[in-house]
Amino acid sequence: MVRGAVLEQRHRPYVEAALLKNLSAWRIMTRQIWPNIASVTLANGFLNFAYALVSLASLSFLGLGVPAGSPDWGRTLADNRAQLLVNPWAVVAPGLAIILTAAALNIVGDWLYERVDRRGRAR
Repeated sequence: MVRGAVLEQRHRPYVEAALLKNLSAWRIMTRQIWPNIASVTLANGFLNFAYALVSLASLSFLGLGVPAGSPDWGRTLADNRAQLLVNPWAVVAPGLAIILTAAALNIVGDWLYERVDRRGRAR
């Protein structure tokens, strides 16, 4: 996704003008292209982190993630599902933690995207 955003900016007039001024590739990337793709990069990073969190919890729940005894929300769900009727909070609490953390990461990523994108458009 980030590569696509960079490739989209590559043929813009401001990049071509910077190339004509013989600016280094590093300077063009950091001063010209990065401010225009920062919002996409941040949003993509937060979305990927939330996806990785849910994937790790899913794999741990199935027994393919962290080993038994390791602190992990998915493993906690798997270990406590036999006690669902006796102590439902032992299953509900880690499930809610996974859901709330993934949702919070998505909300923060969306907020950062809009904040950085708004700042980039003001330039």
